[in-house]
Amino acid sequence: MKNSRQKSREHGVAMVSTLIILSVLAIVAVALMQSVTTDRTSARSGADYYKAQLAADAGAAVGRGMLADLIRRYPDSVTGWQNIGGLLVYGTDNEATVLYARAQSGNTSLGASPAAFDPDVTLLAQPLVSRIGANASSVATNLLPLADVVSSVPFVVGTSVNINATNASRTDPFVGSRSSTNPGGALVAPVTAAQWIYLTNTSGQTNARFAFWMEDESFKVNVNIATDGPRGTTSLGTNAGEARIDGAWGVSSNSAIANANFADLADLRGNNPYPTNGNIPSPLTAMLATGISDASAAAEVKFLTTTHSAGLDLSRGGFPRFNLNSVTNGDKRTGLNRIIAAITNTNASPLFGQRFYRLANTPAGINSTSAVSTNHAAIYLNKIAANIYDYLDADDQPTVISNDSSFSLVTGRPTVGILPLGGGTAGPNPIAAMGVENVPRLQEYAVQLRVRSMRWTNSDPDSFGFVFNTNAGAANPTIASYEVWLDHYFEFWNPGTRDYTNSPDTFLKIFDQPAWGAGREGGVVTGNAGRGSGSFVSNNRTSSEIPLIDALTESPVVFPAGQVTVLTTAPLAALNTGANPPDVLVVPDTSLVPLRNVPASDRVFTGTTSSIRTANYSYQPAAAAFNGGPDFGYNRLFEVAMQFGRPGWSGNTDYASGVLIGNDQG
Repeated sequence: MKNSRQKSREHGVAMVSTLIILSVLAIVAVALMQSVTTDRTSARSGADYYKAQLAADAGAAVGRGMLADLIRRYPDSVTGWQNIGGLLVYGTDNEATVLYARAQSGNTSLGASPAAFDPDVTLLAQPLVSRIGANASSVATNLLPLADVVSSVPFVVGTSVNINATNASRTDPFVGSRSSTNPGGALVAPVTAAQWIYLTNTSGQTNARFAFWMEDESFKVNVNIATDGPRGTTSLGTNAGEARIDGAWGVSSNSAIANANFADLADLRGNNPYPTNGNIPSPLTAMLATGISDASAAAEVKFLTTTHSAGLDLSRGGFPRFNLNSVTNGDKRTGLNRIIAAITNTNASPLFGQRFYRLANTPAGINSTSAVSTNHAAIYLNKIAANIYDYLDADDQPTVISNDSSFSLVTGRPTVGILPLGGGTAGPNPIAAMGVENVPRLQEYAVQLRVRSMRWTNSDPDSFGFVFNTNAGAANPTIASYEVWLDHYFEFWNPGTRDYTNSPDTFLKIFDQPAWGAGREGGVVTGNAGRGSGSFVSNNRTSSEIPLIDALTESPVVFPAGQVTVLTTAPLAALNTGANPPDVLVVPDTSLVPLRNVPASDRVFTGTTSSIRTANYSYQPAAAAFNGGPDFGYNRLFEVAMQFGRPGWSGNTDYASGVLIGNDQG
């Protein structure tokens, strides 16, 4: 038998063993519990990750589907950047790519025909971002009226997200930044917000959300295709490869970007590690290739250029785009034809010339596709082409197109006025089209006639020194000499925002000025016997070329911006002396510019006139018949009258004088 001490020792060992076993079991239990907790947390994290991934995939699928559907229904839609938030957010607009479409007015879910015009066309737009639809779980895919786009996606915290935002873990804006938006040159990351779309389970509980924002990179310059160097005849812009990297990066306010070594970038595409055919992987790689190591420039470089776009010369429907940058780099007539072809090709608006005019006011007449003749449709298209061309070119010389079978250009220094085709006073305009340049407009024209003298002989000291012998039966001279001054006033308005100075070779010429005579037959001035008689002055029909030189400054005339300037052929006294001799016809003011060295032969004319009454040369105080009234000595009356218009005039209301302003170019 064991004694009590031995039994106590055994009991103590058993207790220690039990405690050890319990401790081990506790540790195992705790470890098991921690493992289970970790597994549950890991499983939950995995589930959340896949849930977020599925939500992101869903958002990308919805965005791709929306874009594909828009392009399918509106194949010739276009895109551009626009503010869609209505108000400034953090100093910038809430910007997005917006798709603009021409929809059928009767069914806006479909695109309009390229040949359709208003009112059969409705202009609509769709911001390429997520917008909340009928409820928080649906995406709005309806197109908007143009006026509603600017406030369609306001940036509201909680319902929207700025995809371009930066934070401590993401210092590089996702979309990019640009310095050119800030006059101070500081880098600005535009707000690019989209609205959250919430995903719910079968119980209606929200378990995920997504937002998407799409950018059309087809309007960015592709660094894998573009070339370097200045624009010129070798860069007509007829394809994407002729775009210049210099121009894409040159808009930056960051001098490192604007003045980068673009030649090195172009060379990189043909050498290792990027052999022929380019394949530079990203704009950031292009940045490093040009020697830019500034990290802040990276966000702007990817904003300005891309490595993906290859469709710069194709429309949404796959049709070749027309690049207006190339129009003014070659032959002008060829450029005009290219503009017209871009408008009227079968993929665009073949009947665009039918917009010229409509004579009928019936629905059938208004909607007719053949109301405008082929020639008039061509004239209309040439007018459009001339205006587009003159808007693009760098000079101030308007494009002038003749109304001949080939619509040839009017070039060189003009020598004749613009008369109706076939002559006479009426007929087709010889000019089919004239482009609008930012030059002064002639808006008022006036002619001033002043009879400076009329006397029996030029030796008479008084210009109007008739002294009649009023004794009964006394004879008086029946012939008088006269001198007429003819001056012109031209009121020009400069609607532009800059002063315009004409070139030194600019001149003014007046065609078909009024002629002056002293004889009338049936109310027509002829110079023949009739109601008086005398000479017929017609040598003033065309003036000489009068240079547009200010007589006061001896310099080309300056037309101040936004003001009216009046040019005149009238002789003016020296303004700095304040002199006003008898031969000054007008009082000068600040808007009146006298032209220098106007020849006297262009404005001073002389002739002779006989008295109105030629039947009896003596003074007769007694009443006598003359034009149905008493005779009070009409042999003392002398007359000078104006012959209206050009040769072939149609009557005394035909004022047909023409004013031509030209230079060596046209």
